Amino acid sequence: MAPNALDANDARARIADLKSLLSLPGRKGVEVRRLYASEYGSLAERKYDRALTDLTKAGDLAPEFPLTRWKLGLLNDMGDVDQARENFTRYQQLSSDQSAKDEANLHLTTLDAKRAKYDEEVDEAEDIVADLFNRSMKLTFNGSKKAQRGTRKARAGEEKGAKQGAEPCGWLCHSLCVCAAAVDSGERASSDRVGSVSPRGRGQRVDGIDFLTGQRRPFRHQMF
Repeated sequence: MAPNALDANDARARIADLKSLLSLPGRKGVEVRRLYASEYGSLAERKYDRALTDLTKAGDLAPEFPLTRWKLGLLNDMGDVDQARENFTRYQQLSSDQSAKDEANLHLTTLDAKRAKYDEEVDEAEDIVADLFNRSMKLTFNGSKKAQRGTRKARAGEEKGAKQGAEPCGWLCHSLCVCAAAVDSGERASSDRVGSVSPRGRGQRVDGIDFLTGQRRPFRHQMF
């Protein structure tokens, strides 16, 4: 393995996993290794639900195998906080490596904060999506005021994060804020365009249709 390869750390971690898996004896070990192979494939395809199912089965087969507890904790880190806490705690109890215990403890101390941040960003993203949907459908309900508050809050976080040199919020929330600003600009440009057309050229289009009256005009004197 090349020491400076981009995936060197991932390769080392995979080798360490394989060494741990080889320590499992008998048919139980064979089945656990098969489940891990399926789990690796699911993660590569980003099918996290299937990976979680495989690891859960592996944990049932070998409940004292610490690596499975660690991986289950990571998969539940942003979802089921209680399950993540249970698996990280169990990993600490099963592992004999102090650095591994310390790493699990770091996850345990930040679980609630990460989950709260995740929920906050999801709420902001939902507000912005609702606001964009309302504008596209010409609606005035479905929490548009709340969406505006969420947009302002996200933009304020962006300005604060820029000053601190940190990311203000998740990539999804940031992208949706940009989309909302683009919609605002488009609506203002559209409303100003009709009033800015000269009397001579107003209503004329390339296809010869008067967009104010709906009547067909000759193709001469068209504005481009």
